[in-house]
Amino acid sequence: MIFYAMSVLLEALVATRGFSVAQISGANTMFLVVGGLGGIAVGELISRYDARWCIAAGTLFIAVTYYWLPSAHSLGTIYLAYAALGVGYAMTALVPATTLVARWFVRRRALAIALTQSGLSLGGILLTPMLAGALEIEGMDGLREPWVLAAILFNVPLALLLLRPDPQAMGLNPDGDADNQQGENAPQQGMAAAQAIRSKFFLYSAAAAFLALLAQVGTIAHVFKWALERANGETAAVTVATLAF
Repeated sequence: MIFYAMSVLLEALVATRGFSVAQISGANTMFLVVGGLGGIAVGELISRYDARWCIAAGTLFIAVTYYWLPSAHSLGTIYLAYAALGVGYAMTALVPATTLVARWFVRRRALAIALTQSGLSLGGILLTPMLAGALEIEGMDGLREPWVLAAILFNVPLALLLLRPDPQAMGLNPDGDADNQQGENAPQQGMAAAQAIRSKFFLYSAAAAFLALLAQVGTIAHVFKWALERANGETAAVTVATLAF
């Protein structure tokens, strides 16, 4: 409802507020910068407190911002709303999700993280066309549709009822192993952050992620408007959803 919605929201804001594509694209940049920097703070937060509360609070933050965004008419308030969405995204998405999965899985951790992140794509496939339809019919007020807010807020009970900060909170070990089965599958000691960010692996991984996301996010931000100019709203929404695969 956020990452893949950026393209849909860009078109709606340009059409209803009279700002240029470049001006609203700046709001997208604001969202990504705040979300990235916020992820650093979120990482520190969930290392000290139960991640469920972080996810629940971030979800409420997103829902309130979605309800408020149709009231934003100046460029400054739109940028502020996108910054708020960046904070909510940081509190609910990649950082808490990957952290929780890493705590629960040792064997096949990479597969577990990959399956977790597929939820982002699944949400884009299912919800982006629906959101595009609501915005096409009602303009920005489509963000206040009950189903939109319900889809966001549904994350709160899921987080509070189903998530746990780590296996130890339920008297378990990673991968569900018994105490006498830990051995080589026990969580390994990590390294200090200062040491990690100087490693070649981190630098190469960061560079690869930067280039990949530069292409992906840039495309996602503008593909809805590009497709809308060449076809119709339904085709444009399907185009965005296709990128989620």
